[in-house]
Amino acid sequence: MEPVTLLTIGVVFVGFAFWLMYPGSGIIAKMGRRKQNREKENLENALKFIYKCEYEKKNCSLNGLAGNLKISADMVTGTLETLSEMKLIEYHGDHFSLTQEGRSYALRIIRIHRIWEKYLSERTSVHEKDWHYKAEEQEHIMSISEADALAEKLGNPIYDPHGDPIPQKDGSLPPAKSHSLNTLKAGDFGRVTHIEDEPQVIYEQILAQDIRPGMQLRVLSSENNKVTVEAEGDEKVFSNAFAANINVKHLHKSEVSEEHFKTLATLKPGDKAVIAGISKKVFGLNRRRLLDLGFVPGTEISCLMKSPSGEPTAYIVKGATIALRDDQVKTIFIR
Repeated sequence: MEPVTLLTIGVVFVGFAFWLMYPGSGIIAKMGRRKQNREKENLENALKFIYKCEYEKKNCSLNGLAGNLKISADMVTGTLETLSEMKLIEYHGDHFSLTQEGRSYALRIIRIHRIWEKYLSERTSVHEKDWHYKAEEQEHIMSISEADALAEKLGNPIYDPHGDPIPQKDGSLPPAKSHSLNTLKAGDFGRVTHIEDEPQVIYEQILAQDIRPGMQLRVLSSENNKVTVEAEGDEKVFSNAFAANINVKHLHKSEVSEEHFKTLATLKPGDKAVIAGISKKVFGLNRRRLLDLGFVPGTEISCLMKSPSGEPTAYIVKGATIALRDDQVKTIFIR
C-alpha cells in the first residue's frame, strides 16, 4: 500500500478516535451525559409522581409509577432503590413514601415547572396547550436559583396559569382554592380557579371551549351527567368527566360581576361605555398589547365607526382612534 494512502488512513483513524473519545465533548462523553440526564429525569419524575399521590391522598403503587414514567416495572424497582439509597424515599413494608428531603426535592421541581409555565403565559406567545410540555423539559434543566430569580421578575406569583399553587421559596404551598364544577347547582355562580392539565386530551378540549382560570361562570343546568354553563355570554356544555377537571370558587351574589356578560361588540357607532375588563382567554403578549393601547378598566370608550365590510371597528380610547377585529372586540367587557 502506498505511503500516502497509509498516512491518509492513519489521519482518518486518529480523527475518528478523537471525535469519538475526546474528553468532555466526544461522542462517548455525550452519550454518557445523555444517559445520566435520562436517569436524573426518571428520578425527578418519580419524586413528582409520589408527591402528587401523597398530596391527593392516593395510594402510590409500583405499577402506577411505571405507567406514569412509561418504563417497565423492573426499571421502576431500580429507580426506587436509587431514591432509597439517596434517602429521598423510605419503605413501609410494600409501600413507600417521601422523606422530608425527598418532599423538599419534589417541591423544588414543581416550583420550577410552575414558574416556567407562568413565564410562558405572561411573557411569550407560546400556545397554552404547549406550556406543560415545555415546562416538563425546563424543570430538569433550570436551577432553583434561576427559578427564584425568574419568579422575582414575575412578581413572585402564587398560582400558575392553570390555577395550581406554586411552592414558595421556603417550601410552603399556598392553599388550593377549588371545588369541582360538578358541585355547583343550577343558578349558582362560580369563578374558575384551576383547570387540570392532565390528561392532555381533556385539557385541550376544555381550552377549545374557551374556558380559562379567572372566568366567571353561571350554571344553567346540572343533570343527565352533564353540566351546562354560561361563560362570558356563551353557553358551554360539559360532561361530568370534563366538569370534574374544572375547579371553581362558589360566588355569592355580592361577588358576581354582571358586566362580565356585556362586551364591546354590543356598542354601535356613537355609543359610549366604560371598560370593565379583558377576558381571561386573552393572555401574555396579546393581553399586554391591549392594556398598552389603553383598554384598562375604568377607561371611557366610544364606538366611532364600523368598516363597510363589517370589521374592523374603530373606537376612541384616551383620545386615540384604534381599530379592532371582531374576535378582539368580543374579549373586552364594558359597563
